[in-house]
Amino acid sequence: MAGSQTDLVRFETVLGDMEVVLCSEDSPITVANFLSYVDDGSYTNDVIVHRSVQGNDCTNGDGICIIQGGGFFIDDQGIMDAVPAMDPIGLEGDGPHEPYSIAMARTDDPISATNQWFINVTKNTFNNEHTVFGEVVVGRNVVDVIAAQETWRLNAGPLSDTPLIDYPDDGSSHVPYFVYVTDIVRLPEPGAGLSIGAGLATLMWLARRRASGLASSG
Repeated sequence: MAGSQTDLVRFETVLGDMEVVLCSEDSPITVANFLSYVDDGSYTNDVIVHRSVQGNDCTNGDGICIIQGGGFFIDDQGIMDAVPAMDPIGLEGDGPHEPYSIAMARTDDPISATNQWFINVTKNTFNNEHTVFGEVVVGRNVVDVIAAQETWRLNAGPLSDTPLIDYPDDGSSHVPYFVYVTDIVRLPEPGAGLSIGAGLATLMWLARRRASGLASSG
């Protein structure tokens, strides 16, 4: 079921918490899809940030600069497993990939987004290839801290650019060093107990989205 005009969620990670505002008015199918995973508890099993792409060309907007997660978790035996995926959804909306915005990851198939999301660390140009459905409004420093972790090539697949926290590179297990998202939970809407900073940031983000929509339709 789709959320109201604004939905707020908190990403709880081992490096700090982030509060994210979602806007179902602009991307209703995408927000509903994401919240289905939140409500189903899909992001409570030590989901990892499995990908971090940061390069020198990120500073001028020519690169892809993101942190990505939502698709994999580490089970009780220390084995990586995939988060069960629901039916895929297609592209929706045309929001710009501004710093700290959150968008859906997908394959080359335009109807393939499921549970993986990514956060833009800088302004990225994806030519409307991925649906933007929210923005980090509190805890942006956490995004920066995650992006600053050294990345490791753990395999030739999804863990080819994986951030690890202070990994000693001594052959020991990588499991204790992953960037874990331990939970994603819904929060009250602005004015219903949310911090003043988050409430104001939410309203400012919504105003920018409205203004961007008016400008593009003019």
